[in-house]
Amino acid sequence: QNYTEESLEKLKGTINDAEKVLHDYDRTQDEIDNAIKVLEDAIGDLISYTDESQFKFDEETGTITEYLGKGGPVLIPSEIKGVTVKTIGEKAFERDADKDPKLVKVEIPESVEEIKEYAFYNSGLEEVNIPENVMEIGRYAFYHNDLTAIELPESIGLIGAYAFAENDINKVNIPKQLKKIENRLFFNNKLESIEFHDDIESIGQYAFSRNKISEVKIPNNIKEINS
Repeated sequence: QNYTEESLEKLKGTINDAEKVLHDYDRTQDEIDNAIKVLEDAIGDLISYTDESQFKFDEETGTITEYLGKGGPVLIPSEIKGVTVKTIGEKAFERDADKDPKLVKVEIPESVEEIKEYAFYNSGLEEVNIPENVMEIGRYAFYHNDLTAIELPESIGLIGAYAFAENDINKVNIPKQLKKIENRLFFNNKLESIEFHDDIESIGQYAFSRNKISEVKIPNNIKEINS
């Protein structure tokens, strides 16, 4: 099994704590039993990456082209067949959340640099991470999901239209590298406020329509706002 680093570190810490208890002859039987139970729980909590066989993968480009699993959660490995995963391909995780098992949660590895259009379209996502190295997110990439919050890394310079539309997002940051906010980018969410950085150049049509925004401060340097 290929376990996540976080769950392995948790197990290592638990093993160290258990060893201290077991080597302390002054410990009571209840303390020893409790240490063993905590250790057993940590073993049970080990999280493994989704098996490579669940992905169609283009080794030449490092692109996941299709997810073959039934549902989630999905922990995408940073390598498949020894090749670094760099791109989540077009429609790779797309599904019909009303009929198919929902993904619910997806963990994207730090090796990924691009998420193509429609990649997670209507997939029943409630939680996803956008890694620090991602520079581009395609159109409709996360359209029509159940996301409530999203943390966008400062590295992103392009996010396509409708990418996060039709979700339940109530909080989002605008990356400093992002100069243009495309049409309907956050259409029909639950945003209550939005803060723009000074380098924003344009805001597309209906980018923030159908939200709960009561007040917004527009930067002085902005060149274009489409209504």
